[in-house]
Amino acid sequence: MDPICLSTEIRIAAQCDAVWRLLTDLAGYAQWNPYLVKVEGVAESGAAITVHSVLRPGMEPVSQPVAVISVEPYRMRWEGGLPDRSLFKGDHWFVLEEQDGGTLFSHYEDFSGSKAEAIIGQHKAVILDNFRIFNAALKSAAEA
Repeated sequence: MDPICLSTEIRIAAQCDAVWRLLTDLAGYAQWNPYLVKVEGVAESGAAITVHSVLRPGMEPVSQPVAVISVEPYRMRWEGGLPDRSLFKGDHWFVLEEQDGGTLFSHYEDFSGSKAEAIIGQHKAVILDNFRIFNAALKSAAEA
């Protein structure tokens, strides 16, 4: 089965370096990010981090262990899911591209595993809304 990809993007009127600093300062997420309200750990390839996310406004944050797969200039990737990744895995990407004096920020996740279709089918709209909330907050923080 092919992965299910949920993808968003936003243009940010700030240089890639400035956006990248915000994106990779995981401890700073609490200051600007209403979706990922706390991230414990560091943005380094191979690191184990804990992501605390608010799935819907007004809800208490939920915590999930995540493995940072790679951090390279203007691309960060982490992976989460069920302990048995053959059942459900989310491969989460953040990609920055210089564009017209600013940054094109692409934020997407590939979901795979035997339960991916059932899980994503129920939560697709909420996931996309949360990506857009994240994107808008990153834009606001970078442009401030």
